[in-house]
Formats: sequence, C-alpha cells, structure tokens
Amino acid sequence: MKHVVTAALAVLLLAALLSACSTAENDPAQAQTQTQTQAQTSAQIPAPAQEQTQPAPEQSVQERAAAAYAADPDHVLPEEDAKEIAYTALEQECKNKTFSDDINHFTFDSIKHCDIRETYGAFNRGNDISAYNTSSHPYYAVRYNDSSFPGNYAYFCIDLRNGDLLYTGYMGD
Repeated sequence: MKHVVTAALAVLLLAALLSACSTAENDPAQAQTQTQTQAQTSAQIPAPAQEQTQPAPEQSVQERAAAAYAADPDHVLPEEDAKEIAYTALEQECKNKTFSDDINHFTFDSIKHCDIRETYGAFNRGNDISAYNTSSHPYYAVRYNDSSFPGNYAYFCIDLRNGDLLYTGYMGD
C-alpha cells in the first residue's frame, strides 16, 4: 500500500510540473501562481501510513529462559517456568503415547531443586554414566503422578539456568 501511495504522489507531482511548464511558456506570472498552488496542495496530501509490523511470535518458556541465560549466566529459572516446561514435555510424551495416551491421568506432584552433582539415578535413570548431570548447572526435578496407575510417576529434569530439558523418565510397575 505504501508503494501505491508513493507512486500516486509521484504521478501528481509529474502532472503538476508538466502543467506548470506548458503554462510558463504562455504566461510566466500565471505559471508561478499555479506552481505555488500545486505545492500547497501537495503539502496537504497526507503522508503514506507506515506499514504495520506483525507482532513477534510469542516465545516459549524454554526460549525465554535460554535468552535470559544468554544475557545473564547467573539467571535462575523460576519454579513455575520449570513446571511449565515439564508439562509441555509431558504433553509431548502423551501425544507419542510414551507414558500414557491421556494427559488427564497426570497431576503435578512435586518440584525439587537438585545440586549440580546429583545424578538422575533417583528418577529411574539407573546408575551408569548416562545418569550423571553433565550440564554443569543445578536443575529442577519435576514429578507428575500418574493417577491411572497408583505409584507411577513421570519425571522431568529441567536445567535451572537455561530451561533445557535434561532428562525425561517414567517409573512404574
């Protein structure tokens, strides 16, 4: 739209100049008056409206956490954000039918702040080398109870600094 308005203004100015040139050949005084009138008219034409910019797409909690961590390496992810990241991961696991096919079977159970040195072994990861936290950051362990099978839990370990999903696990019979 901006280009259309700009092109229309250019055509009007060109027409005014051509008209002024032909009038100037016949009557120089009239040409000066006509040119001034056209200049005033051109000044009254509103400027083209600025193009509206599209709002930036909303960032996920993980994207915001990563950006906050990049800006401040001492950033600490709030527990509510860790719970939201874990819930999003739980939704994906349910879509994939990894843990259950119905997210409504799960209820939030707990969130725990874990030290850098604490392994994921407590979250049904086992005791081999893959159970070690290699992120060099503390993390949150978020646990959801699977109400369809009492005593079964879904675990999500979320990096306390940048919001990365470090580990996903399920423990049950």
